[in-house]
Amino acid sequence: MTLKYKIIPKDLHAHLFSVQLTCDNPNPLGQVFALPNWIPGSYLIRDFAKNIVSISAVSCGESFD
Repeated sequence: MTLKYKIIPKDLHAHLFSVQLTCDNPNPLGQVFALPNWIPGSYLIRDFAKNIVSISAVSCGESFD
């Protein structure tokens, strides 16, 4: 499976970016995506998901919000 990322700055002062992920050969049973909760060299557990403003998915032209 090939993953392609497209990152577009939306508001640099607010640190907002649009991130588009394209999966060329998706599993017909569905996908599972996850964010890490730690950074190498750090002992802190982090909540990176708290920074996501919105998320949506499109498959075969059908949108899922």
